[in-house]
Parts: sequence; structure tokens; C-alpha cells
Amino acid sequence: MVLPEGYKFVKLLGEGGQSFVELAKTPNQELVAVKHYNETNYDIFLYEILGLKLIGLYIDHIVIDDMYYLIMKPGDFQIYDWMNQNSDPELLSDFYRDVIQQLAVCQQHGLIHCDVKMHNVIYTNEPFKGDISI
Repeated sequence: MVLPEGYKFVKLLGEGGQSFVELAKTPNQELVAVKHYNETNYDIFLYEILGLKLIGLYIDHIVIDDMYYLIMKPGDFQIYDWMNQNSDPELLSDFYRDVIQQLAVCQQHGLIHCDVKMHNVIYTNEPFKGDISI
């Protein structure tokens, strides 16, 4: 796993069929999430830049040869883990409202999320008090 120059690996956050995400420190020691793509996933890379800009999690993107890096605010809280420990109907209702609102924003801008699942829902703070990333 190669990061852009000056970035330091902290830990692997997750991986899927199209990319993987690492927690890293920038040259300024700020914690960021870095999502890696190769040239065959360029269209997904562009799509995610647009989506992250819409919801305010986008920081930057870097292209080096045939690798594409998406720099974004790190998610502090993966909802999947939380939902395995909580079943309060009111909180679940709040969660679904947040997800539907984010999907509506994407759709209003002509974007369709093709991989909605619990592992892909992350809050940048504790649930319902931070930005949500889908």
C-alpha cells in the first residue's frame, strides 16, 4: 500500500471490491482517510469526489501515474458496529432518516449510490451528531 509523498500510514480502515481505505497522517499531521483506486476505477473515483463534495467530507484528491487517491475526513464511527449493540426504535428511525436524506441529496444532483449497506455508513462523530458518509 503506497501513499502519496508525505503521508504516513496509521491503519487500514476497510477494503472492498473496488478500493481500500487507510487512515493516514498528512504532512501537517492531520488525520485523514485515504481511499485508493487504480486506473480501471477512474469513473468511480470521479463519482465519489462529487458525492463527498456534496456532503462536505471531501478534502482533496491526488493522481500519481495510474493511481488515484481520494483524501477525505475520516469517519469516527461506523454505524454497523453501533447497530449491533443498540436497538432503540427512536434512534433507528433517526438513522434511517439521515440515510434517506443523504441519498436524496445525491439523487438531486444526478448521482445514484450503487452500494448502500451498513458497512458503508459512517459518521464523522458519534451517531446523529456529525456528518454522515454513505
